[in-house]
Amino acid sequence: MRLLDRLSAMVALLCSLVMLLMLAGSALSFFYLNEHRTDRLMTALGAALDEGLSNQSPADLARWLPFALQSGGISELEIRRGETRLYSFVPAGLAEGGHPPTDYARRELALPHHPELQVRLTYPTALLSEVRSLAVTAPLSVAIALMVISLLAGLGWLRRQIRPQETLEYRARRIMHGERDSVPIDAGESPSLTSSAIDRLLGDLAQAREQRSRVDILIRAFAARDAQTGLSNRLFFDGQLALQLEENQEMGPHGVVMMLRPPDPEGLAAGQDKQQALELMHSLINLISTYVMRYPDALLARYFRRDLAVLLPHCSLKDAESLAAQLVAALAALPGVPGHNRDDVLHIGICVYRQDQTAVEVMESVEQAAREAALQGGNTWSVFDKRVPGQVRGNVKWRTLLEQALARGGPQLFTREVYRRDGRVDHHVVINRIPEGGQALGAAEFMPMLRRLGLMAQYDRQQLTRILPLLPRMPDRVLAITLSVDSLLQRDFRLWLRNTLMQCAKLHRRQIMFELVEADLCQHLVRLRPVLRLLDALGCRLSVLQAGLTVVSTAYITTVPVAIIKLHPGLAREIDRRAENQLFIQSLPEACIGSATRVFATGVRTKLEWQTLMDNAVAGGQGDFFAPIVPLDEMLKKYSRQDE
Repeated sequence: MRLLDRLSAMVALLCSLVMLLMLAGSALSFFYLNEHRTDRLMTALGAALDEGLSNQSPADLARWLPFALQSGGISELEIRRGETRLYSFVPAGLAEGGHPPTDYARRELALPHHPELQVRLTYPTALLSEVRSLAVTAPLSVAIALMVISLLAGLGWLRRQIRPQETLEYRARRIMHGERDSVPIDAGESPSLTSSAIDRLLGDLAQAREQRSRVDILIRAFAARDAQTGLSNRLFFDGQLALQLEENQEMGPHGVVMMLRPPDPEGLAAGQDKQQALELMHSLINLISTYVMRYPDALLARYFRRDLAVLLPHCSLKDAESLAAQLVAALAALPGVPGHNRDDVLHIGICVYRQDQTAVEVMESVEQAAREAALQGGNTWSVFDKRVPGQVRGNVKWRTLLEQALARGGPQLFTREVYRRDGRVDHHVVINRIPEGGQALGAAEFMPMLRRLGLMAQYDRQQLTRILPLLPRMPDRVLAITLSVDSLLQRDFRLWLRNTLMQCAKLHRRQIMFELVEADLCQHLVRLRPVLRLLDALGCRLSVLQAGLTVVSTAYITTVPVAIIKLHPGLAREIDRRAENQLFIQSLPEACIGSATRVFATGVRTKLEWQTLMDNAVAGGQGDFFAPIVPLDEMLKKYSRQDE
């Protein structure tokens, strides 16, 4: 209950009690005094009758007794001796149909000097007589109305006095819920000193977060970015290529590596100064980056001096040649290139990598292809090996394959255990694979095609529909499900997700962990904030994937309720020998101080990597070092045997 509601209720209760006590006291005093007056009147009348009957006969009483009775408010009097009526007084109005007898009180008077006589009196009661009088009830009604009006006016005044404190309390509550940047400042808050202190602390906190975010971005850039071009550096590129070759061995890794070799800046801009040559080189890099970023999961890096390397995972040779043709065609519109050098700007080498190759072999092959392109002369490209892996397919085959997989009920479900640093299982990651041609397609390969073909929402719905009924069969186990940001941005999917989760028991909702890619989360953070808070309110946990793959701010840690941040697998690769990756991993747990967010590693393969990660404050990990990937059905059978 709000402060204003509590104070209003208390004041209203106290005022009501005071009014009730005043009314009760006034009523009791009125009836007591009226009864006391009646007793005195009856006593005086009895004494007068006793004295009068001593000197007069009952018939003589008619000369003065009616006037005395009317002045005393007595309606009826009767004097009897036994069964004989000696005297009777009844007003004419009562005899003609005045007030009914039930409205009057009756009393018998005792005469000390005439004990044989019985005197019976009838007089109106105080309540019935006074209530019928408008002159008496009107002031009472006005007094009650004035008290009610005063009470309402007092409550309104109290509301106006408490509203500044309530505004301050409301802002403090929103700040406690994490809405620090979007909380507006109200000039009418009170106490003003407290409001000013909160404003100053929020300003200092925002400044500290901004500085912290800059430091984190610099650390990420130091670990993965080239200082001169802003592209990825050679170490990061080699790590990503090695990761593609090693993690996808059982599924047949495939993709394309391209080497783009422009001439020296001085040779490219012959006859121009050094500054113009550097600007021309940056324009060329921006042109290449524009075309490369059109491909999902593509990576552009400065590999050696002026050489640029492009990694296109799960792409075909046809895609690479199409990209090379687009780049060569775009060079004609590149400004600042002298006319005699425009036909010798870029030489491209292309190499398709496949299973059982190493990163060194792939890079040697693509460098050889780049040299062959340079020997050919002109803006052209050369392919090291024309053999195209059989699993590479076009958009039509992709659509057919994915639609058939969804029609059959969805991909095959696998799982892998994720452990804490104390050795206990934290949760299980759900891994999807699509069987095709005796091999299995991983999510990294078919997820970009699902997004391109507009099937992400259908895929996510089907995945949740399959997993939710399995939760009661695995009590006390948390399943991590990868959810696409594209689906969460759709209103229909958000409504469906909310209604579906609300139909589940709260205990089962706590067994769900939704995983989002860090780059997509940061890109749509403002739009995703309400739905992520809704999922947290429903009891679901949130996890962020691929942390460190892109240079983004860690401000989302304080904005959305993230339970776990999972590092990109490339950061754990040979972490014991990479000081720049260790520096980044150390900075991430420090950014989580003050929140319940933990940092987990992925792709851990050796004990030395895990030991180094624990030394850098990592709270848990997953990978081949901990547990292999097993079908989800095996885990269900395991729990079924335990129940038996």
